[in-house]
Amino acid sequence: MKAKFLLISSVSFAVLSSAASASDVNNFVLFEQDGMRNSATIKQDGQLNSVGFEQGATAITATQSGDYNDARLSQTGNNNAIGTTGTGFVQSGKSNSANLTQNQNNNVIGTVTQSGQGTATPTQNALTITQGSASNTTPDESANIVSGVSQTNQGATANTVTITQSRQDGSATVASGTASANRIGTDGAAILQSGAGNALTLSQTGMANRILAVEQTGGTNEISITQDNGNSGGELLGNLVSDIYQSGNNNEIALTMSGDGNGAGGLNARFASDIGVTASTVYQDGDSNEAYFGITGDDNQFGIKQIGDLNSAGIASMTGDQNEVAFSQNGNGNEINITSINANDIDLGALQAGAGNTANIDELKGDSNAVLLRQYGTNKLTLSVDGGTNTLRAEQGTAASAGSKNTIEVSIKGTGNSTDYDGTSNGAKNGLLQSGSNNMLALEIKGDDTLFRTNQEGSGQKADLTIKGDTNKVSISQLVDGNDLTLDIDGDLNNFAARQDGLSNTLIAGFKGDATMFTSIQIGDRNDITFDSQGDNGSVNFTQTGNDNTLISTIDKNSTGNTQSVVQSGNYNIAKLTQSGTNNSVTLNQ
Repeated sequence: MKAKFLLISSVSFAVLSSAASASDVNNFVLFEQDGMRNSATIKQDGQLNSVGFEQGATAITATQSGDYNDARLSQTGNNNAIGTTGTGFVQSGKSNSANLTQNQNNNVIGTVTQSGQGTATPTQNALTITQGSASNTTPDESANIVSGVSQTNQGATANTVTITQSRQDGSATVASGTASANRIGTDGAAILQSGAGNALTLSQTGMANRILAVEQTGGTNEISITQDNGNSGGELLGNLVSDIYQSGNNNEIALTMSGDGNGAGGLNARFASDIGVTASTVYQDGDSNEAYFGITGDDNQFGIKQIGDLNSAGIASMTGDQNEVAFSQNGNGNEINITSINANDIDLGALQAGAGNTANIDELKGDSNAVLLRQYGTNKLTLSVDGGTNTLRAEQGTAASAGSKNTIEVSIKGTGNSTDYDGTSNGAKNGLLQSGSNNMLALEIKGDDTLFRTNQEGSGQKADLTIKGDTNKVSISQLVDGNDLTLDIDGDLNNFAARQDGLSNTLIAGFKGDATMFTSIQIGDRNDITFDSQGDNGSVNFTQTGNDNTLISTIDKNSTGNTQSVVQSGNYNIAKLTQSGTNNSVTLNQ
């Protein structure tokens, strides 16, 4: 049985329907309405039904032209289609609405266009698309597709698009990957909104879903994306969000992922992967934009890239292991905020280029996580870690873009944490690194068996290190002039090394604990060292090369078995050494 309905009306109310039993096939509807306040309600039951296309016909029609029109198109069954050829389904005018619903499997919505033409009265079009599938023996039988949507807003009031795709996968597996996935934006088409104040909401439930191309141009637009694959992991089963793009100012993107294996295997780890942000990317170009996401699940991969000033990006929350995340910001006054990560084996990389940027990780809780924070310009980063065997690396400035007045604040709690990401503790890329002048480094470690390297290149640097724990190894270098270094160490079997090059550097160190090893080297003139130790069986080596240098060293509290070696090379140097206790020794060469 075939049915065809064609209505051309100026201002009338129209209801169009095509109903048949589930065994009937090949129903089609062509419709056209021209005028104001028209409505079209179309219902199709069965298979191989279509709206806007007739097999073998030369005319392809599914349009409403005018203002305040409404279309409600509903298809129940398999292999149905709306707007799959020609210009697809088109609404032109202001304050129009369309509600498209497809139930069951392998249904397609080709192209939907809403173009606002109001100038005196604001454009205000709304589109809702719902695709749902019943329980299936295999997800391969259940893929629904929304190829492309285009909304143009020429007025001041927002357009809205809401697309929901859901299916029940049960315990089935996906054999053919993308071919079996629900898809939004595909076959060279995209979900497009242009204008100001628009809202786009995309939701997918089930395995192996894909959102492949979304674009908003204009200001004060919003994108909200939710994907839930029911904790079905793997490259074929995980969901994918790719090529989400916003251009303009004051835009927002919110992404929520639930389940495992989302991101389709992009980025490829080790600081995700050194911040190329090449896969699963959300991209914003403009000022005062925001992009945030939350992840619940394992083995997910996502990246956010922003170009412009006063932008903000981050993670609202992350629960799950072996996730990969990358952020890239280019501009001034940008922020990366990560409120909470409670997971293991996370690989996170962040890059900020510009001035006045901040990167804040308020809580990274878990083990074996890897974090790289890289900033070029005059910036600030804050990192708080609670867990063991985490790897941290921070870079502020380079020789070509050194910057000044940068700040690094790191707080570490746990065992076995390190800046030794490649197994070579003295590697040039390992550590907490700052280039430029008047930078500030604050490092607080509470735990044992940590391995940290810090390096400050430039003048007027300041570093404060506070460490409480045992068997820690830390080295710090300050190069050029006028630097300040403060060490406050409490624990046993710790090993520290400090080097300062240049003029008028200052080192103040206080140690509590036994069997501590400390080596300090100062090269230059008018440098000062003040050292105080309380503990037994420690070994301390001081070297000062230059003129007018001063060393004041005190070993007190009736300490036992400590050794000190002092070498001062140059003229007008001063060494004042005090030891209290038994079996202590000192060797001095001037």
